Amino acid sequence: MRVFWLIAATALLFATCAQAAAQTCSDPVTCWDQPRCPEPQQRQATIGGKRIHGYVLPTHGKPLKFAKVAVYSSSGQAKYVGETDKDGGFTTGLLPEDNYRLVVIGWGSTLVRLSSELDEKYGGFGGFYWVSLMDNECVGIGYAGN
Repeated sequence: MRVFWLIAATALLFATCAQAAAQTCSDPVTCWDQPRCPEPQQRQATIGGKRIHGYVLPTHGKPLKFAKVAVYSSSGQAKYVGETDKDGGFTTGLLPEDNYRLVVIGWGSTLVRLSSELDEKYGGFGGFYWVSLMDNECVGIGYAGN
């Protein structure tokens, strides 16, 4: 039953994303790779860790509550389907190092790369990374060390 729910939720999320993209772009497939953020360095994120923690704050810091979230691996496989909480936050399960497409209904999509090199950069002490999803599909990165 749980597998069925995950498949159904993924299909619904993808269909909704494709429909939203089609409303603003003539070709929804190519639209995934055309973020609107005017600052090129804020169109994607590279973070350490083994999970994607995020906060969706698209409207002047106001959280996007209970929005559908999906994370797809570089091979296109759904790795996480869920929703933001009342504060606009979400956390995936454990993920291997890879490039992930993060899709949030009502916000947009971006690329998030999980890199073990960043964990090693700080002496292997780890820490806590997160992404902040802001206006115009811009992405900020946060880090708190141990």
